[in-house]
Order: sequence, then C-alpha cells, then structure tokens
Amino acid sequence: MEDAAHSTPIGSDQSWIPPRLPPAPLSGGPLALLRFAAANGMLNFKYARLTVRWLWLKLRWRGRLRSDGLFFVCPEVKFEIGRDATVTLGRWSWIGHGC
Repeated sequence: MEDAAHSTPIGSDQSWIPPRLPPAPLSGGPLALLRFAAANGMLNFKYARLTVRWLWLKLRWRGRLRSDGLFFVCPEVKFEIGRDATVTLGRWSWIGHGC
C-alpha cells in the first residue's frame, strides 16, 4: 500500500505533457490521394458527396476555415464561424456521425 506522504497530487508538474508537434507536410498530391481512395474503397457516392461538401465549406468560409488537408463534415451538421474567428481542422477530421 502506498504511503500518503509519497503520493503525488493530481495536476502536479510530473503530469505535464508537452504539446503535440504539427504533422508532417502533405506529400504525394492528387494522384496519391486517388490511389489511396481507390485502395480503401473511398471512390463511391458517399465520399464524393463529402468531398463536394468540403469544397463548398472551403469556398464559403474562405480564410476563416483552415485545413491541413481533406476533412469531412456530415450534411446534418450546421457549421458556423464567427466574423472574427478562425477554425483549423486537421487532415482526415470527421465532424458529425452517420455520414
């Protein structure tokens, strides 16, 4: 059994975790993306619809919606960004359920 004097409190400096590093830069381009999509069964109507939604959101929100690659937002999701706000989504992010 551990002695109370030797236990560390929750939130002490020992539990500090350094922030994550950003992901490696994108590589491969559109052809590599198509190969990946074909190999993983992603060339279908469902993913085509999500990709069109990705393009629409990027055009609609322009500089306020930043991404590090392709992301998916399901059609039932209402996505709003304030006038002075920015939202950054990582590559392969999913927002919503049951796309």
